[in-house]
Amino acid sequence: MKMEVICSMLAATLLLPALAVESNKVSKAESEHIVAIAKDGMLEVRLGEVASKNATNPAVKDFGTHMTTDHGKANDTLKAAAQKEGVTLPSDLDNGQKNKEKSLSSVKGAEFDKKYVNEMVAGHHKAVDALTKEAKTGTGEFKKWAEETLPTVKNHLKMAEDLKSKLKA
Repeated sequence: MKMEVICSMLAATLLLPALAVESNKVSKAESEHIVAIAKDGMLEVRLGEVASKNATNPAVKDFGTHMTTDHGKANDTLKAAAQKEGVTLPSDLDNGQKNKEKSLSSVKGAEFDKKYVNEMVAGHHKAVDALTKEAKTGTGEFKKWAEETLPTVKNHLKMAEDLKSKLKA
C-alpha cells in the first residue's frame, strides 16, 4: 500500500511539469492572430521607409520615420515573445501587402502624403483592434506584449488622424 502511494506521488510529480507546459501552449487561433499582427507590423515599417523617401510634407516624412523606428522595435519584441512561445513568425510581407507597398511607392508628392496618411489611419485602427483583442484574450508573452504595445499604437493612430486633418486627406 505504501509503495502504491509513493509510486502515485512520484508519477504525479513527474507529470506536473509536462502538464504545465501543455497548458501554456499557444492555440492555433492565437498563433494565426499573432502572425497577422506581425505581418502588419512589418508593413508599417516598410511603408514608413517609403514615406521617408516619397513624402513632400515634412510632418509626413517625420511620421514615416517615427513609424519605422517604433514598429521596428515592436516587431523585435514580438519576435522575442514568439520565440519564447514557440511560434514562427513570417520573415516577409504577403503578396497583398507587397502590392500595397509597390502601389504606394509609385506615388509621389502631395498625392503620396494623403494616400500614406489615409493608409496609416486605416492600418492603425486595425492594429488597435488587433492588439486590444490580444490584450483581452491572449495568453503568456503575447498578451504581455500586446498590453505593452497598445498605448504606443493608440498614440500613432491619434498622430495619423491629426495629420489627416491637417492635410485634409
